[in-house]
Amino acid sequence: MNNVTNFRENWYTNLNLMEIFHFQRPITDPVIAFSILMFSFLFFPLLSKRVRIPEIIGLLFAGIIIGPHGLNLISKEIGITLFGTVGLLYLMFIVALEINLRDFKRLRNQSIVFGSFTFFFPLIIGFIVTYYIFKLPLYSAILYSSIFSTHTLISYPIVVKYGISRHRITAITVGGTIITDTGVLLLLTIISSLIQDDIKWYFFIELTVRFSLFSIIVLYIFPKISKWFLRNLQGDHGLQYISVLFMVFLASLLAQLLKIEPLIGAFFAGLALNKLIPHTSPLMNRIMFIGHNLFIPFFIISIGMLINLSLFFTDYQSLIFSITILIVAISTKYLAAFATRKFYHYTIAEQNLIFGLSTSRAAATIAVVVVGNRIGLFNESIMNSAIVLIFVSCMVSSFFTEKAAQKVSHQLSDKKLPSSPTKVDRILVPISNPNSLNHLLDFSIVLKRSPKQIPIYPLTVISDFKNAHLLMDLFHKNIDKYAIDASSTENLLNPLVKKDISVVNGILTAASQNHITKIIIGWNGKITTSNYFLGTLLENLIRKANQMIVVIKLNQPIEEFEKIRVFISSDAEYETGFIESIEAIVSLSEHIKTNPIFYSSEETLKQVKNITELRHGNTYGQFEASNHWKDIQENPSQLMSNELTFSILARPMSLKFNSYNDKITKNFSKNYGDHSFGIIYPAIDENTPQIV
Repeated sequence: MNNVTNFRENWYTNLNLMEIFHFQRPITDPVIAFSILMFSFLFFPLLSKRVRIPEIIGLLFAGIIIGPHGLNLISKEIGITLFGTVGLLYLMFIVALEINLRDFKRLRNQSIVFGSFTFFFPLIIGFIVTYYIFKLPLYSAILYSSIFSTHTLISYPIVVKYGISRHRITAITVGGTIITDTGVLLLLTIISSLIQDDIKWYFFIELTVRFSLFSIIVLYIFPKISKWFLRNLQGDHGLQYISVLFMVFLASLLAQLLKIEPLIGAFFAGLALNKLIPHTSPLMNRIMFIGHNLFIPFFIISIGMLINLSLFFTDYQSLIFSITILIVAISTKYLAAFATRKFYHYTIAEQNLIFGLSTSRAAATIAVVVVGNRIGLFNESIMNSAIVLIFVSCMVSSFFTEKAAQKVSHQLSDKKLPSSPTKVDRILVPISNPNSLNHLLDFSIVLKRSPKQIPIYPLTVISDFKNAHLLMDLFHKNIDKYAIDASSTENLLNPLVKKDISVVNGILTAASQNHITKIIIGWNGKITTSNYFLGTLLENLIRKANQMIVVIKLNQPIEEFEKIRVFISSDAEYETGFIESIEAIVSLSEHIKTNPIFYSSEETLKQVKNITELRHGNTYGQFEASNHWKDIQENPSQLMSNELTFSILARPMSLKFNSYNDKITKNFSKNYGDHSFGIIYPAIDENTPQIV
């Protein structure tokens, strides 16, 4: 009995839970602290979704609860400050990276006008309220007023849901984000410099020189360096990601060395790398995944730890200040939307859509609050009011955007938007050359417009039955290598193997069994009867298959192309799948972030404009009604290596087929050996009259 008692005493002595887990507050043990943080990253976003509030609000409350003004569980000394700083820079990088610069360019005038309204109206009125009514110090009033000007596109997924993400109003509001965020960050840099340095008569001249030097280096030299990294690290997505992260922090360091706010560095790095990182690429997926699930939550929680909500119950002046700020911030954004509607004669629904998208505050607002607190301009009361502004503005934004998006979507429907096939997009990719597999499947992911759970179907047709097992193993080995990249973009592959003496019959069988809507094949040589793909195979395939057929030859990764030329045969618009063919070009142009140039007859271009204007705005694409495309077909030396050329052709057996179409494919084979190009044959209806 004594032995048992001694054993228990020794066991309790050696296993003192308090000593092991260090339960004093705040917790400094990294294992316990990070366990609590990971639980917060998981639980509070789930709770936010449950009560239908933005996840950022949930994470802010998590920081409040576990921070020094709550349960005082976590100490910022265990790495929160480091990760929070990284998260802040990462957040500003992502904000710039997600901006659609192409939309800004094509609607720059309207974006600049709206951006000016939504920047200056809130800034000026906010300064009057904070400086003259609430008597904030000059620099505090100016910097806090800039918070009124910022907006974060929290409600953007709503416009995507209603199919108006390409609408001009959405594009203009997104473009205004560049104006407001750049203006606010510049103002932040100026105020920060004025606080930390003595004011000299040449201050603004020096700042202009420093900022100009910084802009030239980041916007013109950094893209060249990053392009070299991404090209030479092709296939190694881990090192590609590290190279991008290196450029972001190098830009922030350069800004800091030039006495510019590091946030400007991260934001401009995002603008510089914007075109180099397509939204559907594995690299973008990694950037967003790591940022949204690790670095940014650390930053948001670190902000929540600074908030003291008890002030609302002990200091009624803080409560009055917050309510006033909230009213001014939201009303000035409405004033900016109203002025833009009057200036450009938009509808009320479009005005409300602008207001809904631009009234929410999050990313830039938090960035300004953090820096303002760090340099001693913002106290706890101001920090609390900013959190209230973020919370309420996000709620108002979601409500107005939802209502306005419904009306704008209905307005588009009233214009009788041309219908396109409603069947689920299923893509078949016959593979004959393993070397072209990556390019073909990358291209397929870009063109895919169906949900991620619908797979892409790589196919090999085996006609050599003696070596069937060897060929099957080789095919699956190559597919397995690519499947890692596909899964990183959340796309699935469903490899198919068909044994058939006729390759065409094997493709047609696979297409029929899997309800295929697009067939994408590679161009691998000259057009001769002995050529495997573009000889007998392609001619028979386009005669027997009803699906859209895309023939593609790529000499470099899709992301490296900077221009798309599209040559459309006359009367191709009468093909059943013509709209779907134009949408394929749109998907490709969105991926490489450029506006395509369309060449065809005036009547055909009129139909193309009708499709693109209703779906993507009246400044999408360029249109040339001329025979210039025939000269390019026969003399491709006019094309640059960074240009991708496409032709949309009627099928040879179609009633709309032009005999010149035969020459086009022959010209491609003869003259385009060193160029990248594609040919699209629109889908046809089974009952379409054909020439036999």
